[in-house]
Amino acid sequence: MEKKMIRMVLAGVLLLSFFLPWFSVSSLLGNLNISGFKLVDYLTSELALFISSIGLIFYVLYLIPIFAVVTLVKKGDKKWSRITGIVTFLLAIFVALIAKDGAGLLSFLSFGGYLTLLSSLGLIITSFMEDETATTPTAKAS
Repeated sequence: MEKKMIRMVLAGVLLLSFFLPWFSVSSLLGNLNISGFKLVDYLTSELALFISSIGLIFYVLYLIPIFAVVTLVKKGDKKWSRITGIVTFLLAIFVALIAKDGAGLLSFLSFGGYLTLLSSLGLIITSFMEDETATTPTAKAS
């Protein structure tokens, strides 16, 4: 498979994973699954804004699907794949470190979170690989 196509598939997986559960938290009412999309609402709720003055910074999470769509529109361009992968990976790690609140990261990360981290790492890795170009042997004139 061509590396451009791999980057486009990874960007599509990244876009999908933003709407899948990132975190699974046990509460008195049962398991609470929070997707990347709902995480912004959760972290910027009135209570969170009242407690923390940095609550509005979590709106940058909306950059994840925006960058994924740009990567898809640009047909897996290496530059956009690299930017998308790096921004997404850093944002996901930042949010996971804030949300874990002393718990082990793997204890509450759900499949959407794993897909986000893996697809962003895949975008970073494939953006540094050379694309295969179809080379045809040229006949030398004698």
